[in-house]
Amino acid sequence: MNALGKRHPLILLLFFAAAALPVWFFSSPVITLLSLAAVLPLTGREGKQFHLWMLLLLAAAVCVNGLVSHRGQTVLLFWNDHPLTAEALLYGLHAGAALVATLYWCRLFSRTMTADKWLYLLGSTLPKTALLLSGALRFFPLFAGQHKKIRLAQQGIGLYKENSLLDKIRAEAHVFSALITWGLENGVVTADSMQARGYGTGSCTRYAPVRFTRADAALLPMILLPSAAAAVPAATGALQTAWYPLFSGVPLGAGAWVAYAAYAAVLLLPYLLYGKEALQWKACLSRM
Repeated sequence: MNALGKRHPLILLLFFAAAALPVWFFSSPVITLLSLAAVLPLTGREGKQFHLWMLLLLAAAVCVNGLVSHRGQTVLLFWNDHPLTAEALLYGLHAGAALVATLYWCRLFSRTMTADKWLYLLGSTLPKTALLLSGALRFFPLFAGQHKKIRLAQQGIGLYKENSLLDKIRAEAHVFSALITWGLENGVVTADSMQARGYGTGSCTRYAPVRFTRADAALLPMILLPSAAAAVPAATGALQTAWYPLFSGVPLGAGAWVAYAAYAAVLLLPYLLYGKEALQWKACLSRM
C-alpha cells in the first residue's frame, strides 16, 4: 500500500469510496467476491488474530441469518420446528462477506488516510471537522498503548492475581474505567490547547506535505470513469439479485458484465501502482 499511500488525499478518498461502497449499494454476490478477492492480498501485514476474527464474523453471519430468517423455499432441515433454508444461508454468507470486505477496506483506509492527510484535505474548508477526524484517528493507537500501560500498572498493585472469571472481569473494569478517564482528560486538554492557539477562528495557513501532481490527475479518470460505468448498469437493475423466496442466481447479462469489468478495473489500481513502483526499483538497481 506504499505506492497508493503516496498519492494525493483526494485520490485516496475517491479510491476507497469507489472500492468499498459498491459492495453495499450494488448488493451483488460477484461484486462482493471481487471486493474480497482484491482486498485480501493487500492485508498481508495484518496479524493472524485479525483474520481469525474476520473468519469468525463471517461464520456468525451465516449461522445467525440461517437460524433467524426462515424465508426461502429450499428447506434443508428443521431446527426446533423452524426451517433452515438454503436461501437464508446464502444471504447470510453474502452479507457476512460484504461486512468482512468492508472492514478490511476500512482497516486499509485508516492506515493509508492518516491524520495529517485528513487535516490537509479538510483543514481549510472544515477545520473543526478535520481536527475531530485527525484527533479520532490519533487516539486509536494512543488508546492501545495506554491500555497496555494501565494494565501493567494494575498488575503491579495486585490485580489479576486470582484465576477466577469474576476477578478478571473486575480487573478489566478497573482498566477500562481508567482508560476512559484518561481519554476524556486528554481530549479536553487537546481541545483547550487548540482553542488557546486560535485554531479555526480565522484564516490560517497549513502545512501541505503533498501536491496534486500529474500522476494524481492521471489517476482521477481511472477512478471516476470505471465507477460511473459500473454505477449505470447497477442503477438500471442489471445487478439486481433476488434472494427470497428463491435465489435468482448471479446476474450475467451484458450490463452486469460491464459493471463487473469496470469495478474490477478500479480494484486493480493499487496493484498497477505497486507493479510500476517495483519496476522502477528494479530499473534503479540495474543501473547501479
